[in-house]
Amino acid sequence: MDVTVAIPTFNSTCTIMSVLQRLLHQDVKPTILMIDNGSKDGTVEMLQAVIDNKWFGTADIVLQTAPQLMGGREKNIPYMRHKLAQAVQTEYLFFLDSDVLLPGHCLLGLKEYMDEDINRQGVAVRYDPLADHVQFGAILMKTQIAKQIKWNTGEGKCECRWAIESLKEMNPDWYVTLHPDYQARHLKGF
Repeated sequence: MDVTVAIPTFNSTCTIMSVLQRLLHQDVKPTILMIDNGSKDGTVEMLQAVIDNKWFGTADIVLQTAPQLMGGREKNIPYMRHKLAQAVQTEYLFFLDSDVLLPGHCLLGLKEYMDEDINRQGVAVRYDPLADHVQFGAILMKTQIAKQIKWNTGEGKCECRWAIESLKEMNPDWYVTLHPDYQARHLKGF
């Protein structure tokens, strides 16, 4: 399985190392792409040291930085997901927030579940706090689809809802869903 785990980071020093360690316990060896959005807590420096010193052995880890946008976290997440999607070159993309711990050995199971239905364009892992919709903080998608999503924020909707609406505009039969068995752990909450 050719997959990139795409992680937006912002002031993530307390959580990102645990997230990266958990990624080493997957059933495939993913490329890991992180884009930092102007962290002030040493996230970039810590991650650069991890990469330079090969703390995770031969893991393919890439770190990029983006200028911090005005408007706070809620305005920046759609921009970061867009930037990540555009940078990914593998067949599959797994969006993962920097504070979500995946269950071990789940990436192949997510792909198999997605492949069961041609209209299923994404499979997410449930995590707390639960929302009334599929969250994009832990979701597997085909990269070519993720690159076409119109990431946006508008009044009264999070970026996940905008992404789902954009997917429906591409094809009304397409949808994303939660995997029925996998549960992730959210380290920080909102």
